[in-house]
Amino acid sequence: AKSIPTPSSQMCILWSSHANTLFTAGVSGIIYAWDVENREEKYEKFHMGGPGRDGKLSPKSHTDMVLDLLALPSLESLASASMDCKIMLWDIHTGKHRKCLKGHTKGVRSLSYSTEWRFLVSAGFDYDALVWNPYVEHLILRLHGHTSSLCTVRVIPDTPQIITADSEGVFKVWDIRSFTCMQ
Repeated sequence: AKSIPTPSSQMCILWSSHANTLFTAGVSGIIYAWDVENREEKYEKFHMGGPGRDGKLSPKSHTDMVLDLLALPSLESLASASMDCKIMLWDIHTGKHRKCLKGHTKGVRSLSYSTEWRFLVSAGFDYDALVWNPYVEHLILRLHGHTSSLCTVRVIPDTPQIITADSEGVFKVWDIRSFTCMQ
């Protein structure tokens, strides 16, 4: 077995076979890309976000902990969700910042993507799931209906459905075609 020491606590982990890279992120708001074979950072010590070569925080960084990572292979991107209310899209091969999606009023906890419908769904502590067009940084709509913070969101593969779950144990099933609550 191998171990890779990290500079801070890591809150999420994602293996991308597409990029042959292990991505981790955590309390610092920095996303790391790891070459597992060599047990070192990829991109010539470049972090996705965090301090630049001058020691100052890059304006294209998360400013709070990252809670979820999601690969978007059709966009050649990695999405990150943070307590700073932002979703960032990064180039999965170079680590460079691509887009910032803003619309949550509280931290973002979970991400899911529909390859068939080509939209990104995010869930956060502000009780709503947000549906995004990640190709153009555009918020499509908010799925209202929960009365507590959302814990997760998932697009159900091979169906036109999204499921959301909140901290009170309530699950809701949404129809992708009309974005209405089915159950």
